[in-house]
Amino acid sequence: MILVRMTFTLLLLAATSGSVAIAQTTYYVDGTIGDDTWSGLYPQNSGGNSDGPKATIQAGLNAAMEGDTVIVADGIYSGTWNTEIDFGMMGDGSKRGITLRSANGPKKCIIDCQGVGRGFLFMTNEDADSKVEGFTVQNGGGQMYTLPADTRYVGGAVFCVDSGPTIINCVFENCNLQHSLHSGAGGAIFCWNNSDITFIDCVISNNLAGNFGGGGGLYCGGSNSKTTLIGCKIAGNKADFAGGGIMVKGQGASLTLENCLVVGNLAGEGGAICVWEGATATINACTISSNNALIGGGLRIAQQESNATIRNSILWGNTTGLSSEEISLFCGSGGVLSTTIEWSLILGGIEGINQSNSGINLIWGQGNLDGDPLFAQPGHWDEESWVDGDYHLKSASGRWVQNYYRTRDTDDNGVVNMQDFMIFQNQWNLTGPDLDSDFDRSGVVDLTDLYFLAKNFLGPSDIVGKWVQDPNSSICIDAGDPMENWKAELWPHGKRR
Repeated sequence: MILVRMTFTLLLLAATSGSVAIAQTTYYVDGTIGDDTWSGLYPQNSGGNSDGPKATIQAGLNAAMEGDTVIVADGIYSGTWNTEIDFGMMGDGSKRGITLRSANGPKKCIIDCQGVGRGFLFMTNEDADSKVEGFTVQNGGGQMYTLPADTRYVGGAVFCVDSGPTIINCVFENCNLQHSLHSGAGGAIFCWNNSDITFIDCVISNNLAGNFGGGGGLYCGGSNSKTTLIGCKIAGNKADFAGGGIMVKGQGASLTLENCLVVGNLAGEGGAICVWEGATATINACTISSNNALIGGGLRIAQQESNATIRNSILWGNTTGLSSEEISLFCGSGGVLSTTIEWSLILGGIEGINQSNSGINLIWGQGNLDGDPLFAQPGHWDEESWVDGDYHLKSASGRWVQNYYRTRDTDDNGVVNMQDFMIFQNQWNLTGPDLDSDFDRSGVVDLTDLYFLAKNFLGPSDIVGKWVQDPNSSICIDAGDPMENWKAELWPHGKRR
């Protein structure tokens, strides 16, 4: 009776305060042991009842309501209801505000489109409370979509229109929009009219927008379309026409990049990013390097009334063929193209910017630099494959190398066991720069490496970093806008890019 009275009192208080708390439910998906006829309310089936996990991701979303969370177990998910995943599939307006999360991150939970269709669809006014976290989406083939000027294959991993979801800690890779009859737009990600999508700590890599396509990694276009990337890496993408990494196109389309790394992308125009036909780009605290194009190795800002603002960023080592070209500006006929650059390092300084014709308003602000930023180890192309590098800045005072010591889990199965010991035994006393069992990177597999192996034996491998001191320090350290929030760069990298 006391419990009943307390419950009634809490409900009365909630009602009089004008709000009632809505219970939130967690649903589970497991492609190995699940069944779509089960409730999804438990990660395991207790035997003989229907309270186990769902088998497919879409079934988990369909069971959830606003405010609920769907957790997906480790595994590779393919086929019906594991691709073309639609947050608004039920069509009743109640499917917003759901969090879809993997249990153990993108390395463990993979959506494989197998060359057909896309991973995620957002088309029914989903907002920022609709969240996807911790997935890899790979091998997407996109779908045909009619744009004002033509029909294209778009969005190998994500298709977003009239929606503004939040995507966190996801990897979008190896999506291929190479179709003989239609151009590609957004090898991995396609954002169109009235979209306002945000990506946080994501990787967009090795995707293709072929057949005169744009936006090898991501395409943002249409009216009132906004794309924001925070702490993301865009690497190794290709576009036959423009925007190897990203293309943002058209009046009302806007791109915001904050603390992103854009490297190793290829295109005809704008190896890293192409801002086209009246679009807007805001780039802050980013590194844009090692990209290549026929025009505008780093950035191509072109056509009427396109605008870009670049602050606290590095553009260095971007090329057109064998020549350096960090930024190319072209206005076209009519209008004014505006670009503002301040507190940034641009290889070649203002002379390194190609201004093709009149109608260009280039504002070369204060605090800009020209020189070698001294990256720790830039990436490079190995024939058709992009090899990642380390774009942290060298520092004589010291910098933290997160994965300096090699993992003891040499076969990458999640545990240090006898298989790793056998690999170690076969490499004992060998010397060389790339031995898997040379955990301390000393150049020889010896007793120190045996100590590291024994320390982690029958458990997960430590992720061990190390402070490294370089002979010289980058001129970019402490060179950004002094009025910026220095706390934005977390320990241990010196509080500033």
